[in-house]
Amino acid sequence: MKDSDIEILVLSKAEIESLVDEKDAVDAALEAFRALGTNDLTQEHVVQLTTGENIINTMPGYFKSKNIFGMKQAPVYYKREPGDTLPRNMGQLYRSD
Repeated sequence: MKDSDIEILVLSKAEIESLVDEKDAVDAALEAFRALGTNDLTQEHVVQLTTGENIINTMPGYFKSKNIFGMKQAPVYYKREPGDTLPRNMGQLYRSD
């Protein structure tokens, strides 16, 4: 595969909310918890210290029966610089199938 063949879709919060309602989200969470219980879904949690007290949480998971890999990354900024207006915590979700 060439780099030019890779497609990345970025969705805003509003776009996601227009595609998934509360029932869909609850159903997906229930399916994921059931898959965890039967070992059909594997997950890890890695905490990487960055600078001083700030960390990056990396949480990869693999849903075996669906052949889906996903990952959440969430930097957490415990120590802030004066005047810093960024959120203390923000996350990104990735999915590959």
